[in-house]
Amino acid sequence: MALAAQGADEADIRQLRPIWAPTKEASDAARADWYQKVASTTPPSPTATWA
Repeated sequence: MALAAQGADEADIRQLRPIWAPTKEASDAARADWYQKVASTTPPSPTATWA
C-alpha cells in the first residue's frame, strides 16, 4: 500500500511476494528437558530462602 501511494510501478508491486518463515515452537517435552538440564547444572543461590 505504501509503495502504491508513493507512486511505485504497478508491475513491480505485482511481483512482490511475502517472505514467510515458521516460528520455532519447542514441544513441552523439549522445554521440560531444558529446564531439567538447567536445574541440574545451576547451583542454588546461597541467599535463596527456599533451598
